[in-house]
Amino acid sequence: MEREKINTYLNKINECHPEKAFEAINDARRGMVYVIGYLYREKREITFNELSKKLDVSTARITKLLQKLVAKGYINKRQDKNDKRKIIISLTDRGNEIAKSIEEKFYETISDVIDYIGIDDINKFIEITTKISNYLDQNQKCIFDLDISSKVV
Repeated sequence: MEREKINTYLNKINECHPEKAFEAINDARRGMVYVIGYLYREKREITFNELSKKLDVSTARITKLLQKLVAKGYINKRQDKNDKRKIIISLTDRGNEIAKSIEEKFYETISDVIDYIGIDDINKFIEITTKISNYLDQNQKCIFDLDISSKVV
């Protein structure tokens, strides 16, 4: 395909601002809302390390998140009775109430998006996104994989 046509398509994609949706999802997955939601869905206590691995963020970031959640009264933190190195995290009653509200709002928002876009277009979007991802995975073509450390003269 010609570069001019490629640039036209890239410009159209950029005008859609697809990153907004994915940034919002990623921010939510790594923030207080996700911690509350994760604990709510799991319906059990979890360890600090399990949460850190699930969120795929540093222990320093988890520590800050948990401090905020404890201060707001949404979670409890305690040491494991059998292993003092382990920190056990659970939702408080207030945390469970907030989690229910978050879950309701989440499903309401997603339902509104699906109604607005239409299920056929949602399915097309998933199919196309999957094809792009699969192609890039199979061919391992990524501009960021280029070695640009050597100078081009």
